[in-house]
Amino acid sequence: IPGENLEQILATHFRFTEAEIINLLKSLLPVVKFIHEKQAIHRDIKPANIIWYENQYYLVDFGASKRVSETVLLKTGTTIGSAFYAAPEQTVGKAVFVSDIYSLGVTCAHLLTGIDPINLINTGLGQLCWRDFLQTSESEKIQVSEGFGLILDKMIEHGTYRRYQSVDQVVIALEEIDRRAIARQRLTNIGKIGKQRRIAKWGKRAVIVAGASAVVV
Repeated sequence: IPGENLEQILATHFRFTEAEIINLLKSLLPVVKFIHEKQAIHRDIKPANIIWYENQYYLVDFGASKRVSETVLLKTGTTIGSAFYAAPEQTVGKAVFVSDIYSLGVTCAHLLTGIDPINLINTGLGQLCWRDFLQTSESEKIQVSEGFGLILDKMIEHGTYRRYQSVDQVVIALEEIDRRAIARQRLTNIGKIGKQRRIAKWGKRAVIVAGASAVVV
């Protein structure tokens, strides 16, 4: 696949907006779902393995991917994956499907903050505290909606059972953000229309009153 990977783009782009990251997720989640439906785990999702080409994201490098079964999932295997992007259970050789969701979440946190995952980790809490890096300067703060922030938090939960249990669950959560955005826009539009009608109504009354005054004079 020609094009630049996101690690290269991040070097010059500095960081991605929430909208860009949501677009990334909507593009790659169906790919990850397809992988999981084929009973495989990618195990190495990170910016360097995502390529941007002709307005499309591509997930590449399946060298670390692994076919799984119920038996395999219960066994400890070889630790494979990139440090700081790999899920906690993967680092001890017990990768599961939701391990890919974790790695994709860490990738999003990296792209959003522009901070390498190794520096996002709070060693005392043992988790990625990406919110601590939203304030880039005294005057600038990275804007993240509450809905998307909660989605990202759930994707990178330390415990596997606290994460989304499937790609479909992440997709549904993103769709809920879209529905709320549409609802807010509709309310805004209704408010604008109502205001315009009130202005037009009072404007008309003002004209009538002005006309009446002119007649009286």
